[in-house]
Amino acid sequence: MTHQWKLLPMDKKSKQQEPYYDSTTIKLEQPLGVFYVFKIPASKLMKVTFSMAAYNQNGKLSGVQRKLKDERIKQIALYTGATNATFPSPIILSANFDNEGNFVDNDDLRWKVIDNKLQIPTDKPLASIIDGQHRVEGLKEAAKSNSFEDFDVLCSVYLDLAFAQQAEVFTSINYNQKKVDKSVAYELFGYDLEDTDIDNWSPDTLAIYFSRILNKDKKSPLYGHIYSSIDGDEKHHKWFLSTACIVESICLLITNDATKDRYTIHQSVFLVLLDVKD
Repeated sequence: MTHQWKLLPMDKKSKQQEPYYDSTTIKLEQPLGVFYVFKIPASKLMKVTFSMAAYNQNGKLSGVQRKLKDERIKQIALYTGATNATFPSPIILSANFDNEGNFVDNDDLRWKVIDNKLQIPTDKPLASIIDGQHRVEGLKEAAKSNSFEDFDVLCSVYLDLAFAQQAEVFTSINYNQKKVDKSVAYELFGYDLEDTDIDNWSPDTLAIYFSRILNKDKKSPLYGHIYSSIDGDEKHHKWFLSTACIVESICLLITNDATKDRYTIHQSVFLVLLDVKD
């Protein structure tokens, strides 16, 4: 799968076409319509996309995005520097609209697919973000640092998708799909405690360790009362507390920001490994 910059031939419409970024793509057909899956470097994704806040204008929907959360953006920016940072879920886009919601019909500027390759004009953002605005903004924040290392980001794009349909996609993603239970997430996150170096444990990893001891030690006042929501786990017949409740409560006794500490620890481990290797 290759990517390259290129200049299109001159034509009667303009003396010189704008540069394009090419990406091999996969076409998918689903009930709502056709979309394309592709990859693009984070540095280029930031330049060709934008977010439009959802609002009602005389009964007409414009944009689909909710208000940005600064704390979430900072967390993602920190996460990009972690040694195990990964963004496997696609950023979902709708191309060929400008940031005022106007449809772009100039063929020289439009996103289009030619011979299984997606052509993306790079001089102007013409793709609105349907889902993933915090990830993109987090990448932008991370890119302000000199230590930022560019990497590929997975994306899905609909071409010429009307705002009403964009909202339908957004709703399907954020409301119709069931989110993972926090307690299950914590249990899965800490499943390999025995195989992890204790010196590299983050606050929430340590909290998961303590929660397991509190639940299994017969001398513990919480023995058998911590419920994880994982299939096969049973709630105590009298009373119970969720794993998420215990883990987050323990974290509050250790740190003011468990998420930030986790990313910092992972970054520190990575730097030590580099130093040893050198």
